Amino acid sequence: MTAADALSVIKVLVVLGLAGYLTLFVVNNVTDPGTNTAAIPRMMSMRELRQDPPLGQGVLWRAVDSTSVHRFAYRSVIVAQAVGALVLWCAAVPLIGLAAVVVVNLRP
Repeated sequence: MTAADALSVIKVLVVLGLAGYLTLFVVNNVTDPGTNTAAIPRMMSMRELRQDPPLGQGVLWRAVDSTSVHRFAYRSVIVAQAVGALVLWCAAVPLIGLAAVVVVNLRP
C-alpha cells in the first residue's frame, strides 16, 4: 500500500467518523429536546454570569433574553447539524468507492 492509498483509506474513515458523530448530535437533539431547550436559554441569557457579578460584566451586553430567539437558535442548530451530516454522508459515498478500489487493488 502506497502512502496515497493509505491516505485515501484514512480520508474515508475521517469523513465517516465525522458524519456519524454529527448524525448522533442530530438524533440526540431531536429525540431529547428538553436537554438543549433548557441549556440554550441559560447560555444565551448568560444567567450564570449575572449570578456572579465579578465575572463577565464586559460581555453581558450580548445576552439575549428572548425565548423566541432561543427557540430559533435551537432549531437553527439542528438544521445546521442535519445539513452538515447530510453533506458528509454524501461526500463519504465517492470516498468509499475510492477506498474500495484501493483495497481491491491490494489483493495479490
